[in-house]
Amino acid sequence: KPRRQRGAQKGITQAMLLLFAVLALIFSANGFETSIPSVTPPSLRPAMEGYRPYMELFVTGSLEYKCSTTGTAAWVASKTQGDLVMKPLVVGQISGVNPKFTLYDGSILVGTPVDSASSPNGDNNLPWVWMTGVASGEAGQLSSATHILRGETVGGVVDVAECKTAGAVQNATFTAIYYFFTPIPQVPSTTPTELAAEIVGEPFAKLLATGVRNYKCIQEDSVFTWSEQTTVADLKFNTTLDAVIGKYYGFTWNFTDGTTIVGDRVNKQPSPEGKLNIPWAFYEVELDSEPLGKFSRTTSILRAETIGGGVPTAVCETGVVGKTTAIDFTASFYMFETDNGVCISFFFFLFSSAPLHTSTEINCPPFS
Repeated sequence: KPRRQRGAQKGITQAMLLLFAVLALIFSANGFETSIPSVTPPSLRPAMEGYRPYMELFVTGSLEYKCSTTGTAAWVASKTQGDLVMKPLVVGQISGVNPKFTLYDGSILVGTPVDSASSPNGDNNLPWVWMTGVASGEAGQLSSATHILRGETVGGVVDVAECKTAGAVQNATFTAIYYFFTPIPQVPSTTPTELAAEIVGEPFAKLLATGVRNYKCIQEDSVFTWSEQTTVADLKFNTTLDAVIGKYYGFTWNFTDGTTIVGDRVNKQPSPEGKLNIPWAFYEVELDSEPLGKFSRTTSILRAETIGGGVPTAVCETGVVGKTTAIDFTASFYMFETDNGVCISFFFFLFSSAPLHTSTEINCPPFS
């Protein structure tokens, strides 16, 4: 067939495969819940308290071992490589002995093993491992992960009896499922009673805001006062990640996944730490955007743990009228949900050197 015709047919086939993948993810997303297997070794479970898995990725890969004859002969893992799969799509790569997870959405997570246990399926399979995780790169699916569990391992082990020559190399293929955990948000115990009474549902995420609140000195009749003008802050996951995932503008939260939610403040209380800090507040929210993303499930928000941002201590007087001042602040936002049903998955697909490049990848629900 002519090259142009073959190219067109190939393009149509790729488009159909992508459409199928999107539809499969959209219709399966609302029922998606991640939980650890019932056969998880008991010795690993205590470390998981206070955290919950929000995503799982299937790995098919290989481990490279080098023979060490120093002391007792043993195979020492020297390299890991494999694909990260969110069925049916390859969404990233795993590499390194201390595993480095790199997703096509730009997010990166490096794991450090802290505990392990033998596989419930026998010693011919890699042990299950509990790891801490340090996130970096761009804001994405791995941004909120602080811990990882390697489980459901099959293969990946070599016979120690074959380690006879120092430096010899042997490879072993394996499969495993990696579970990514995030801290379970806990509403501060110092939350004013009036705000606590407004809360319905459970927080599914905690965000850190860092920004400024702007004030203007105004005069009304003979009264001088600092008037709140605008508020703007960067939003980040309250973890080790430094990537910005959105902006806060007082009553609006704009996220990089395309979600915009607007808050209606229904209650406001002074900060327990004093008037130099922005008041704590409770908002009911409505969705104001397409596509529906990570935070489209939000039904209410608690602003808490505010530091700074309060009314300026400088005197507002005749010579100052009309002047503005910016006051730095930080705050925590607890994102609540009462119904998972409004959230769907939506993917923007871009072609790149990777098999499939997800510029914006939204897994729903992302935190439970």
